[in-house]
Amino acid sequence: IQRATEGSARGNLGILRSALSFHYGDSGSYPSSLSALQGPYVSEIPAVKGLIYHLDSAAVRNEASPSDAGGWSYNNNPLSPSYGTLVINCTHVDFHGQSWAQY
Repeated sequence: IQRATEGSARGNLGILRSALSFHYGDSGSYPSSLSALQGPYVSEIPAVKGLIYHLDSAAVRNEASPSDAGGWSYNNNPLSPSYGTLVINCTHVDFHGQSWAQY
């Protein structure tokens, strides 16, 4: 069961990253907020679900690096070298021993 829920979290990450890529392709920049993806690219910002370390959450923190608060971590600073990076905001490891924030 844990593997399936972890797969869902990675799948939602892929969906949002694809939406970010489409937005970038259409506008030439990443959005200042992930809420800009709602409507034209995704119906809603999906929650990160099934991680045993955090509650299910669709919260987005705009930050340069993950703070381990759960939900999503999005770097919306155009001056940052990692501008446009989206990761799962969890520094714990998954079933395979990889940090969630490294996907």
